[in-house]
Amino acid sequence: MAGRGELADSGRNQTDPVFVDFDLARNADTHDWTPKVNASAKIRSPGAAGACELAAAKAGYDRICDNDAVPWQNHAPMELDRYDRAILRLLQQDARITNARLASEVSLSESACLRRVRALEESGLIEGYTTLINQQKAGYPVNVFVSITLDRQSQSGLTAFETAVRKIPEVMECYLMTGEHDYLLRLVVADLADFERVHSQHLTRLPSVVSVQSSFAMRTVTRAAALPVR
Repeated sequence: MAGRGELADSGRNQTDPVFVDFDLARNADTHDWTPKVNASAKIRSPGAAGACELAAAKAGYDRICDNDAVPWQNHAPMELDRYDRAILRLLQQDARITNARLASEVSLSESACLRRVRALEESGLIEGYTTLINQQKAGYPVNVFVSITLDRQSQSGLTAFETAVRKIPEVMECYLMTGEHDYLLRLVVADLADFERVHSQHLTRLPSVVSVQSSFAMRTVTRAAALPVR
């Protein structure tokens, strides 16, 4: 498990942070722990330019979210060995593969393979299994990307918007963004008239929305369902 702490240096101005990277044992108990800095740990100061970058980043960060809203803030990737990676690649290709076939493909016994799959499920790395439906044959051939700007970025405003947007069935993805707009949505619709319906009945009625900008995708060049496993 890796972590990052901020230490005060008596020889420096206390407003100038010094960052220390430290490592914990993989199976360490993180409750009531006190981090120990390795002798080889690198201590670095952002300096004047870095301090400006930190201040600018913090201003934008505090504008739209709290710590819990940023997925990469508190979560380190799991450590996987070659068997785990092979299992994940195969399951992403075909989630209906039998355990016997999976074990044979990754050169494990069936019992050992099943234990690894169960461990990956229990860890939350495997969130579930689903069926992919052809978007065009289902009657939703058009992808629309919609940028949303809110009139305020308070936590209550963000929560109200996110609660409401989850109820729109045509919204396939919704991301809280940095930059000019607050949210980016991907919608699936049948045609332009269908998007006009979603726009008037749902998008413009979302809480705190002051701007809705849409772009239609002309063609899908590539879209992957499987994550790269390293």
